[in-house]
Amino acid sequence: MKASSEAASESGDGQRPSPGASAPTVAIRGLSKRYGGVQALVDMHLEVGRGHVHAVVGENGAGKSTLMKILSGVHPYGTYSGEVVFDGELCSFSGIRDSEARGVVIIHQELALVPQLSIAENLFLGNEIAQRGMIDWNRTNHEAEQHLRRVGLRENPTIARVSSGSASSSSSRSPRHCPRRSGC
Repeated sequence: MKASSEAASESGDGQRPSPGASAPTVAIRGLSKRYGGVQALVDMHLEVGRGHVHAVVGENGAGKSTLMKILSGVHPYGTYSGEVVFDGELCSFSGIRDSEARGVVIIHQELALVPQLSIAENLFLGNEIAQRGMIDWNRTNHEAEQHLRRVGLRENPTIARVSSGSASSSSSRSPRHCPRRSGC
């Protein structure tokens, strides 16, 4: 993926940012990544301001996934050249947990949903809300409902959506009373 520093520093309306504009939330400078003999990213530059939405598009092999993997810590610092700066600080993520702790989370286009789990369980899969080793289902369901409402969805987060062929069915259950091993 090649992005010129001139094009990347423009705002979404094609205008250059004003001299007094705030610093970008994410700045990528001179990013390059190689897989053996294949150069996936070459001297990439990009700036993203807070509250701006950008789409990363390109042909297969253009480097979109590589960029996302670098931003999310899948490719740790040192396995690529260049800089990733988040809120003015150089990022040197050693893994996904480091990037998530900084607030950088990637939502992958191929979601790994578990159809037998509820919406809330799928939302927090791998990031369960727990206290003293026990999942806090009330807080999990409450936070899931808040996230759903924030994006305009009025779904019940305790519902599991199970797809069977082209039809889908729903079942409501409380995960507190349904141990996963019991097959509820």
